[in-house]
Amino acid sequence: MRSHRCSIIIMMVIAWGCAARTDQPPMPVQSHLPHVQQQGPLVISTLLCRSSEDCEGAFSVDPVSHGLLPLHVVIDNTGEKAYVFSKSYVEIVSPGGDRLQPIYFDQVLNLAQQVSGAERPSLWRKLFPGGDAGQALAAEVQRTELANTMILANQRYGGFVFFLVGEEGTTYQGGVLRIRLKSLTRGEDVTFEFSLS
Repeated sequence: MRSHRCSIIIMMVIAWGCAARTDQPPMPVQSHLPHVQQQGPLVISTLLCRSSEDCEGAFSVDPVSHGLLPLHVVIDNTGEKAYVFSKSYVEIVSPGGDRLQPIYFDQVLNLAQQVSGAERPSLWRKLFPGGDAGQALAAEVQRTELANTMILANQRYGGFVFFLVGEEGTTYQGGVLRIRLKSLTRGEDVTFEFSLS
């Protein structure tokens, strides 16, 4: 009898939630980032920060001076389908054809170790950065990094993806940035390409 009552209560809550749902208009697409592309209901805005001025004060530590190239990405999904964002679907293709993948946090920790000049930072210092330049860099990346996620309908998602500055300080001028969003429906992936001028 008790399980029957619980089932009725659950069904009433679901019915009430469905009745209260109203279709909302698509959210307005606004972004201060200069490179914007739209494909159907998806809009991606980007800015590759080649200097601390490009990042507009997003970081308390300059990642470029420490060998990291931040890519600011804002994704607007104004449609009804969900899409998956993963850093593994982002790449820069250099003018010479080399493909560069974003770095992951464990690689940032290694870079932070080099910036700090430490031989082997303790696990405690890796997990709870703060203090010297390397720890501050790791903390800033952790705070601003765009994590792998599912972008639901009418959702905006933004943050930074980090690349290593190329050999001889190259920032991949003239290359191409590719960002792919995977659809949960087979064959409906969307790829965006931005010229890195």
